[in-house]
Amino acid sequence: MSALENMSWEVSYPPTLDFGQQHTHEQLFNSMKTTMSHHQGGPVWLFAYGSLIWRPECNSVERQRARVHGYHRGLYLWSHEHRGTPEIPGLVFGLDRGGSCSGFA
Repeated sequence: MSALENMSWEVSYPPTLDFGQQHTHEQLFNSMKTTMSHHQGGPVWLFAYGSLIWRPECNSVERQRARVHGYHRGLYLWSHEHRGTPEIPGLVFGLDRGGSCSGFA
């Protein structure tokens, strides 16, 4: 038997997710207003590397190919909304340190 076959893999599925306290719509709106106030009316670029490429959730004036360095895309995030349910979450793309990722800005 190989060393790999001797290893004990204890993977729990579905994972137990702690969503913590969810923000209200008012809290999310206030957070967005605070963030946008730092741009003082200037342009804001949103980096899309997954479903935002083909299904953006906001309007845009301009669209360009882009690459972010220092992060790479992978199936790292459990989702109970977009690829699963609270009982059986699914994996969605997220960014993690290292490498680079192509997308659109």
